[in-house]
Amino acid sequence: MGFVLREIEDFFAGARLEANHEYDPGIGGERRSLVEQFYNNIDFTSPVDVRRVLAAYSDIISCLEREQVDPLLRRLKRDGFILDADGRFKIGSLDRKGTRASSGVHSGSCEGNQDD
Repeated sequence: MGFVLREIEDFFAGARLEANHEYDPGIGGERRSLVEQFYNNIDFTSPVDVRRVLAAYSDIISCLEREQVDPLLRRLKRDGFILDADGRFKIGSLDRKGTRASSGVHSGSCEGNQDD
């Protein structure tokens, strides 16, 4: 998917999420480790936190090519999340409201999705 660390940080920070930089996930790769540091600071039982994660995902998905998006959307659908035509996630078990990224961090510009 090719995003740089700064962009990953922007996606999550734009959704009002913070990384736990003291957490060492014990996996290889700076990008994977950074994402795991964000995940470590998220309460996945909290509807507020889940909405924020989905907002970050919405921003990320908007920057991907279709062939990259389809597998992600299938996995999210399996877990009960559907992205509608307006780019809003429908969260079946949490509520009937859609969740959309409000950050606008990557609105119109997705540098990380360029081929090297």
